[in-house]
Amino acid sequence: MRIYAFRGDFNRSISLYYRLSRILHEDLDVEPQPSTQKCFSEIIEQRNLEKQSDKKTQPFIGRYEEINLLKEILSEFEQDEQKSIFISGEAGIGKSAITDKFIYLCERKLIQVFKSQCYEIEKNNYLKPWDKIFAQIAHIVKENDVTIPPLWEDVITYNFPSFNLYNKPLNIDSIEKIESVKYKVTFDSVYKILDKISFDKKFVIVFDDIQWMDNFSLNLLFSLIPSLQNIMFICTYRDSDAKELETKILPILKNNLGEHIELKRLTKKQTIDFIKEYSSDLNITFTEKNLFTIYKETEGNTLFITESIKLLAENSDLKRISEKTENIIKSRLANLLPMEKKVLDISCMFFDKIELNFLLRNLKEDQFEVLEALESLQDKQLIKEYSDAQNIYYQFTHSKFREYLYMNQSKFIRQIHHNNIAAYLEESLYGDNRDKYLYPGIIYHYSNSTNTLKNLEFSIKDLALYSSIKHELFPSYYDTNDILKDKINIQDSFKKIEHLLDICKDQSSSYINYKMKFVYLKGKYNIKNGDYEKGLHHISEFIDYSENVENYSYRLNGYKQMIFYSIQVNDTTIMNKYLKKLELIINQYSDIKEEGNLYRFKGLYNIKTNNYDLAKEYLLRSIYVFNNINNINNNYILNIAACYNYLGIINKFEEKYEEALVFYKDAIKLCEDNNIIKGLDIFYTEAGQVSYELGDMNSSKNYLIKALKYYEKYETIWGRAIAESYYALILHDQGNYNLSKKHLSNGNKYAQKINDPYSIDLIGKIDSTINNNTHIK
Repeated sequence: MRIYAFRGDFNRSISLYYRLSRILHEDLDVEPQPSTQKCFSEIIEQRNLEKQSDKKTQPFIGRYEEINLLKEILSEFEQDEQKSIFISGEAGIGKSAITDKFIYLCERKLIQVFKSQCYEIEKNNYLKPWDKIFAQIAHIVKENDVTIPPLWEDVITYNFPSFNLYNKPLNIDSIEKIESVKYKVTFDSVYKILDKISFDKKFVIVFDDIQWMDNFSLNLLFSLIPSLQNIMFICTYRDSDAKELETKILPILKNNLGEHIELKRLTKKQTIDFIKEYSSDLNITFTEKNLFTIYKETEGNTLFITESIKLLAENSDLKRISEKTENIIKSRLANLLPMEKKVLDISCMFFDKIELNFLLRNLKEDQFEVLEALESLQDKQLIKEYSDAQNIYYQFTHSKFREYLYMNQSKFIRQIHHNNIAAYLEESLYGDNRDKYLYPGIIYHYSNSTNTLKNLEFSIKDLALYSSIKHELFPSYYDTNDILKDKINIQDSFKKIEHLLDICKDQSSSYINYKMKFVYLKGKYNIKNGDYEKGLHHISEFIDYSENVENYSYRLNGYKQMIFYSIQVNDTTIMNKYLKKLELIINQYSDIKEEGNLYRFKGLYNIKTNNYDLAKEYLLRSIYVFNNINNINNNYILNIAACYNYLGIINKFEEKYEEALVFYKDAIKLCEDNNIIKGLDIFYTEAGQVSYELGDMNSSKNYLIKALKYYEKYETIWGRAIAESYYALILHDQGNYNLSKKHLSNGNKYAQKINDPYSIDLIGKIDSTINNNTHIK
C-alpha cells in the first residue's frame, strides 16, 4: 500500500486495502489490524491533499448580489455580530453552489465549518442531522483535548452515538434511560459543549435541506440560534415544502438574528449573461437562437443551464435538449462507459452516501477498473467524493441525476440492489446505541426489496428502540411533548407493522415470534398512555405465549411489565401475583441481576402493604446483590440508590426521621458521585421533607430548592407536589405569604395531574396547617 501511494498510484493502494479487508472479513470475520487501518487513513489523507492541490477552483458565476450580502454577514460575524442565514429556492436553483462558495470564504478566513445533509427518508429519524454534526465535533474535542464533564458526554453520546469519543460503553444504569430525559436536558448538554468549543474560536454549522429535518432537530436548532455568539448557522431549504418551517424562521428574522436569501430563477437577461460567463473558457459560440432556446427550455434554472452548456461542450446537438429538462439529464448520461454505467446504476439506490467498500464488493470486475470509473465520473461532475479516516464515500452532484437513473431501472433490478444494500448495512450494525441511526436505512432498503420478513424484523426493532417506557420504577405523568412524539408517529408504525404481519402470516415460521414482540410493544405503549384495558389485553396475550413456549426472556419482560403496571396504578394484588411468577423463573434460571431486581420489587411491595421489617430485609438483600454485580460492572448505581430511597421511605413512615435522612443522603451521594441525574429530584424532595420534620428548616429549604430546580430543569413531575407544598410551608413560616400561596397552588396542580392520593391528602393537610397555624400530622 505504501509503495503504490509513494508512486502516486493511490487507486491501486486503495484497491489493495479493500481486497485485504474483504479476505479478512470472509475468511476470519475480522477487520484489518489498527496499524493497517492507520496506514490506510494516512494514504487517504495524502491522496486528498494531492487532489486538492491539483483541483481547479470552479469559478462561481452569477448571484453577485447574494454573494456580497453573504460576505457582509461573514464580516459582521468576525466582528462578533452573529446572524444565521436561511437560503431558500427550488431544486437545482443553486442553493448548494452558493453555500459551497460561502464555506470556501469561511475556510479562507480559517473558520471551521461543520456540515450535515438532511434526507426525506430520515424525516422521522430524530436527531440524525445533529449526529452528523457531533461526529465532526468529536474530532475537535479530541484534537484540542477539550475536557467534557461525564454527564454531558453521556447525554450527548446517548443522543448522538457518533460523538462517542473513545468508543467506551455508556455509564447508564439499566433503569437510567437518558432517552426519557426531556428536551431541556439535551438542549443544555448540546449548548454547553458548543459554547465550550467556541469560547475563543468561531465555527459555522451548515444544514442542507432542513425541510426534511425532524421536529426535534428543528426545535434544537431554533433554540440554539439566539444562544451561541460564536457559532453561525446556515440552512438551506426548498420553498415548496416550507410552510411549517417558515413559521419557525420568521421570529428569528423579526429579531434581527438572521437573514433570508431567496434564490429565484434567472431572468432572460441573467440567463444569457450566465451562459456567456460560464462558457467563456469552453470555446463555444452561441447564436441568439441558441441562447433563447436554452433559456426557454431551462426556464432560468441554473442546474439545467449548466448541464445544457456541458452538453454543448461535449459537441452534443442542441436539439437533444429541446424536449424539456428531463432530456438534459438523459443526454448528460448518454455517453457513459459500461463500467461507469454499472457504478451509477448501483449508486443511485442509495439515498445518501455510497460506500466505496460496497461498490467494490458488489462489482465483481477488477477493483482498479471500478476506481478508474469513479475517477472519470468525478471528472464528468456527476459524482463527488469525500472520506473519513476509515472509508471513502461518493455522492451525486445533484439529486436529479440519482432520481433519473433510479426511475429508469426495472423494478426487479431495483429490488435486487436494495436487498443487497440492506444486507450490507445489516452487517455493519454495532450492537449498541449507534444502531438507531442505521435501522431506518435498513428498513428503507428492505421495504424496496422483496424481503418482507426482514422489513418486518427491523421495523419492530426500530419501534422497540424508541418506545421504551420512561423510568417505570417511578410512576410518572407523560407529557404529550415527550421526545417519543417527535421521533415517530406510533399509530402509523403500528398500522405498517400490522400490514407486514398480514403479508408474512403464511410465509414464515417466525411469524408468531414477530407478532408477539409487536403485541408486547403495543401493550407497553397502551399502558404508558393510560389505555389500560387494551394494554393489559396485549400483555396477557404476550405472557400466555411466552409461558406456552417457555421463553425465559419473554416471560421475564411480561411479568415485569405487569409489576410496573401494578406500581403505576397501586394495585398490590396484581403486584403480588406477578412477583410470585417472577421469583419462580428467576430461581429456575439462577439470574443474579434479576434476583437483585426481584428483591427491590418485593421490598416495594412490602412497603405498600405496611410490612416494613420484611421490606427492609428484601431491600438490604437487593443492595447486597447489586453491590456484588457493581464490583464487576459499574452499571447498577441507580438500582442501589432506589433501594436506599425506599429504606428512607420506610423510616419516614415509622417517623424515624434521622435514620430516613441518612438513607436519602446515601441515595443522593451515590447519584452525584456517579453523575446520575435521574431520581435526584425525588431524593432531594424526601430529604427536604424529613429535614422539616426534624425541625432543620435551613437544610429542608436547601434540599427543596435543589429538588425544585431539578423538577423545573428536567420537566419531571412525580413527587413535585410534595416538594412544592413543603416549600410553601417553609415560606409561610418565614412570612413570605404570597410566594407560599403560589407554591401551594403549584403543588395542588401537580397532585391533581398525577391523581396521587398521598399527594392530594398532603396538600390538604398543609393547606389546613397554614390556615390554622398548626403542625402538620
